[in-house]
Order: sequence, then C-alpha cells, then structure tokens
Amino acid sequence: MLQPYAARLKNVSSTHLLLTRHTVMALSLLRRAATIAVFGATTLLPASRLAAQQSFFFQFTSGATSASGNLSAHSNGNGTFTATSGTGSVTGAAANGTFTLFGNPSAPGCANSGPFNYDNQLNPTGNPLISYCGLLFTMDNGGQQLNIYAMSNNTGSPYELDEAINGYDSHPNGTFTLTTTPEPGSMALLGTGLMGLVPLVRRKRKIG
Repeated sequence: MLQPYAARLKNVSSTHLLLTRHTVMALSLLRRAATIAVFGATTLLPASRLAAQQSFFFQFTSGATSASGNLSAHSNGNGTFTATSGTGSVTGAAANGTFTLFGNPSAPGCANSGPFNYDNQLNPTGNPLISYCGLLFTMDNGGQQLNIYAMSNNTGSPYELDEAINGYDSHPNGTFTLTTTPEPGSMALLGTGLMGLVPLVRRKRKIG
C-alpha cells in the first residue's frame, strides 16, 4: 500500500512542478503581451513621429454664422502646429457650403493670397488659439476665400471670419474653439499592438 501511495505522491509532485512551470511561462507570455499592447505602436512608428502629427477639430461662431471642420497639422517643435490640410463647412455666410484649407508655402510665417494674409498656425495651449493672420480656406463651389483669424494677438482676443466675394464680407467678434482628435494612424497602430495579444493568449491557453 505504501508503494502505490508513494508513486501517487511522486506523480502529484511532478504534476505540481509541471503546472508551476506552465504558470511561470504563462505569466511571462502575459507580460510580453502587455508590452506589445502598450508599446506596439511605438515600436512600429517612432514616438517622435507620432507626436509630430496631430488632428484637430475647430469651430467658429459669430451670430448666425458658423464654420467648423477638421485639420491635420504637424508640430513646429515649440507647442504650436502648422495646419497642412483640412476640410469643413460654413453656414449663415454670404458663401455657404464646404471648404478646403489653402496651403501655406511660407509656414510658419505669414503668406499672402491676394485678399488675405494667413499663416495656418495653431496654438492649442495658447490664447488666442490662432494668430492675427489666421487660417485660409477656399470654397469648393466657387473658389471664394475665407479667412478665420484672431482680431489681435492679445490674450482674450475675439475672432473674425472674412469672405472675399466681390469685395469683403466680415463676421467679427466671434468665438473659436480648437480640440485635438485621435490621429487615425495612431489608432490603427495601437490596434495592431493589441492584436498581438490574440496569439499569445491562445498559446497560454494551450499551455494551461
């Protein structure tokens, strides 16, 4: 009777040792999976590049006039950004409809489009959020220009939207908001990192 009991005890000890080894391996895999999930995007794309690209949503309102849209911008390295592309729409103005950002070849300095000076600079942590030169857009249904800008570079400055349509049509003393939005590429890369969890979890279950 003692020998079978001893054999069973030996088997139990061996099984316990095997389970312990599997537990250690599983924990190691989970740590590795967590590393992939958290740092996967950084591994695939340098953090400096992710930080250099940013998307923004903006909205301007002055009385019955409202304009809003999305901007893609790159960092100037000092907390400000240069908007490089963007689309939006305006209502309650002389020219209503959709518009597209007009690029600035002189960024981050001001450029001149003929009717307007503009720089397409964003200062998401500053006040004002855009400069006295401001953002320049062209209407998709006729090419008219829209300029949204701070009425001065002083803190607390109101904002204005001007239209160049057979002269000028101004919408002063408005408000302007600027908020960051998730960068599509960053979200996709994070998803890729999270997908790395799937085979590792399956392997853990197989080991268990």
